[in-house]
Amino acid sequence: MTKVENRILDFIEKKKEIIAIAFFALIGLIIRYYFRDYRTSDYNGFLEIWFNEIKEGGGFKGIAHYTGNYNYAYVTILAFLTYLPISSLYSIKFVSVIFDVLCAVSIGLLVKEVTGRKQYFPLAFGINFLWPTVMFNSAYWAQCDAIYTTFIVLSILFLLKEKYPLSFIFIGIGVAFKLQAVFILPLFVLVYFVNRKFSILNFLYAPLGTLIFSLPGMILSKGGMSGFINTYVGQMNDSDMLTKNFPNIYYWISANHYELFNRVGILFTVVVLFSVYFIVYGKTKKLSNSQILSMALWTILCLVYFLPNMHERYGYAAEVLCIAWAFKNKRWAWYPILMETIILFCYFSVMFGYNLYLFQNMGAVNIAVFVFFSIYILRDICSSSDGSKEQVK
Repeated sequence: MTKVENRILDFIEKKKEIIAIAFFALIGLIIRYYFRDYRTSDYNGFLEIWFNEIKEGGGFKGIAHYTGNYNYAYVTILAFLTYLPISSLYSIKFVSVIFDVLCAVSIGLLVKEVTGRKQYFPLAFGINFLWPTVMFNSAYWAQCDAIYTTFIVLSILFLLKEKYPLSFIFIGIGVAFKLQAVFILPLFVLVYFVNRKFSILNFLYAPLGTLIFSLPGMILSKGGMSGFINTYVGQMNDSDMLTKNFPNIYYWISANHYELFNRVGILFTVVVLFSVYFIVYGKTKKLSNSQILSMALWTILCLVYFLPNMHERYGYAAEVLCIAWAFKNKRWAWYPILMETIILFCYFSVMFGYNLYLFQNMGAVNIAVFVFFSIYILRDICSSSDGSKEQVK
């Protein structure tokens, strides 16, 4: 072997993590590039119309003419994009892809924090960045779920690092972009009671983060504070369907019973959430980092599986967190793959108009596996009275 070859191989050995990250990023960006020209009904019927309203109104001034139901923080981004010399389709997708990268980095850091192994970072980054629904969501569908999910992941990461003010601020920023970010908030209530590491006053940082990131849009809009509040209220009542293409328990219930099961479903979800939290609270004095991640994933899954009015994209954060969770629980490496397979069917139904008759069966699989998942993490938590015992896989 020549000296040049040795030097090249030595360089590759020293920089293998960076090379791996660059490789995954390049492949992911190439795939997303192929998606760039696709227009979905959501883009044609909503995003493009809202973008044009803002642009024709004068950019940031055009926020006053905005008639959509997206949060002010995202509308402010749309206003900024109107100044760029590229089409709205490309600019909107570009922002989402940027957050795909940031979310993948955040997942890599979360895996590194939970496992204590920095060599997992490139693989965690690559899996997340190349995850099919992640790529479809941003580059094909032009959706922005990667934005609020990035802040959910960061909130969990800084919770594990015990940087509590930043953790709550990240929750607030996530909520500023999308209401579904509140799905992670119950976890923080549980950790507050069990670990007793931070003051309840830290919860005030969350609305502060929401207000700061919503303030520009609030000032520029006609609605002001009332419009800000009405946006969130409207998002909680944007459907008269028990489930909208999301395979959960409501696929067995007729939409004719919406009024009844909408109310009952919310109460049932609260009971399930409270019951499991009560068991955890009574069985451990401290949740370890891996157990906090387990409860974060469990909390979001519980809410999207049992709350009514869930859309096919509302499980996005859980799908991403499940990747990180599997690095710590290797025997369950099949779980994110199964979850992804099921949700891909839902994506294809919406994006490509496929008529799928498997939603009830897929919902049954989701709930059945969720029950086993719940038993698994509860056994882990209950088996260590001080919460310090880590899962060894």
